[in-house]
Amino acid sequence: MDLPGGGGRIELIIGPMFASKTTELITRVRRAALADQAAIIIKYCGDRRYKDGAIVATHADIQQGSTKGSKAAAPVRVVTTNALTIVDVSEMIVGVDEGQFYPDLVACCERWAAEGRRVIVAALDGDFARRPFGQVCDLVPLCESVEKRRGVCMVCRGRDSAFTLRIGRSTALVEIGAQESYRTVCRQCYAFGPCLEAGCGPAP
Repeated sequence: MDLPGGGGRIELIIGPMFASKTTELITRVRRAALADQAAIIIKYCGDRRYKDGAIVATHADIQQGSTKGSKAAAPVRVVTTNALTIVDVSEMIVGVDEGQFYPDLVACCERWAAEGRRVIVAALDGDFARRPFGQVCDLVPLCESVEKRRGVCMVCRGRDSAFTLRIGRSTALVEIGAQESYRTVCRQCYAFGPCLEAGCGPAP
């Protein structure tokens, strides 16, 4: 995935919740570490769903904390923040989890790539109302690669999911939660969403 001569690049991993975006981010960072490339993963400080502190964790409980370098792999550093600008980055591999929450996402990713770094961003592309989330969509035309991941619809269990459905009446844009608050759903079940709390069955 690296450019010849170590040129910088931006890789974007997007999709709904529960689509293994963070898992893919961790996988790419670990592969880079095995190739003797030191990495940093930046975790949004407001995300405490699975692990507090400097540990990136997925819905499937795959975890990545800071590791020391060894003969087998380069070090991986995990930090938490609410602003990318204040992170002191020295590593050539930069992972950003939950990229939709950062107001400085585009500027920092562009700067890191211009410095020759490989930047890997995992983020929601749309919010619960299927509107563009944060600066993620603004980053798309600036990327070398974009992967839209899908999950399995949690309502019908038969189709791929592409959207995030919020369970409840809150209209707040940022409301961090997991399966108690959200479902990943297909197009048909997203349209059926308002009936879920009334006890209706899945979309046909």
